[in-house]
Amino acid sequence: MLLCLLAAVLAQTLPLSRAGAPVAPGAVGLAAAIPAPTGPAAPTPHAEAEPATPRPAEAKPAAPRPAEAEPATPRPGQAKPAAPRPAEAEPAERAAPVPAVELTLTREAPVGRRVAVSGAVVPRPRAGTAVVLQRRAAGQWTAVQTLRTGTAGRFRTTVRHTQAGVYAYRAALARGPASAPARVTAVRVHTYVVRTRGDFPSAVREFAASAAATYADPRGWARGFHRFRRVGSGGDFTLVLAAASAVPSYGRVCDAAYSCRSGRYVVINEARWRGGSRPFPGPLRQYRRMVLNHETGHWLGLGHVGCPRAGALAPVMQQQSKGLAGCRPNAWPLDREVRRVAG
Repeated sequence: MLLCLLAAVLAQTLPLSRAGAPVAPGAVGLAAAIPAPTGPAAPTPHAEAEPATPRPAEAKPAAPRPAEAEPATPRPGQAKPAAPRPAEAEPAERAAPVPAVELTLTREAPVGRRVAVSGAVVPRPRAGTAVVLQRRAAGQWTAVQTLRTGTAGRFRTTVRHTQAGVYAYRAALARGPASAPARVTAVRVHTYVVRTRGDFPSAVREFAASAAATYADPRGWARGFHRFRRVGSGGDFTLVLAAASAVPSYGRVCDAAYSCRSGRYVVINEARWRGGSRPFPGPLRQYRRMVLNHETGHWLGLGHVGCPRAGALAPVMQQQSKGLAGCRPNAWPLDREVRRVAG
């Protein structure tokens, strides 16, 4: 029994091998026979640490970005470097061009004469494209003709007017834009010849030039779409500069004191032309214009009228050579007089 206890104690006190395995049983007796050395016990060898469990692969650190060079400070007197231009946007795809319509008209034409109308569509469409010619009437555009473009995109036609006035036209595509309005003025053209009767000192050439200027003035009968053109012979009426003694020969409506109109003759009394009329306070040039417009107004179909009210402009068809009756002298037809002969 005692032996068993000793063996157990020896087994507990004997050192393990370096590999951590117990000493072989045959060596137990040898170890028991050798007395244990006195002094401090040898240090027990440490157990080797188990290898650490490998960590999952760690991401490599990003490579450091190269340091950006700082812009060099310009030296004194040196221009600063230009700022970098922003990237230009790529050009957008171009849209198809919008067609445009052009229209051309003769600006003025006599009543009853054909007026040329022409135009074009830009850019050039296919041949045969429909273009509608429209006229402004009663505040709205009304179709008057449907035209077709040629191979060059152009179109042409004519229009005719039976009444004097201003007519506005435009050309429009069936499904598209219209041109800007174009206007034509239909006018009544009157031709006249200049003649004289009797002896007098006034210059006929000066008389003829003054008459032409008065007829062409936009303040005169031209406002009513009347145009006057001098011709060498014939003509629609005869403008006569007659000596005072010769005026009565044109009819009983004429006398030696004043000018008159008789039939196709517009007769200007040379004495009045040269000296004016005492009841007319305006300058001689104004009187001459007044008497020309007054007598020609008779030829256009107008009769005499009176002064509408004191201080008003006298109508040109008032007998201003005989007096003004409170009106102010006036050489040009008033609006209401123009309207009576327009059209």
